[in-house]
Amino acid sequence: MFAGPGDPDVEQPALLLDLLGILLRVDDRQRALDQAGEIFERLRAWRSSTAQAASVPAYVVFTDATLQAIAETRPTSVRELSALPGVGARKLEMYGADVLATIEA
Repeated sequence: MFAGPGDPDVEQPALLLDLLGILLRVDDRQRALDQAGEIFERLRAWRSSTAQAASVPAYVVFTDATLQAIAETRPTSVRELSALPGVGARKLEMYGADVLATIEA
């Protein structure tokens, strides 16, 4: 007798492989979120010291939303950083190199 569609012995391994693939994607996503969280915290620490040195509130340097976008996208160049919301020419000039260095740290 040949196994075919509807045969539980054929469908179970395929289902297990599908579930394994889903679990691996979830694990990869969780790892990416953990990394983004670490980068976000490093950016917040950098922003705090930068704001304190300039005697301005932290949100003047960058908002949390902008830091979150930076942490999630992890730009590797000034061009990539400039494409993010909240990063204009002035902030790019003032903080771009420091932000990229903080991401790489």
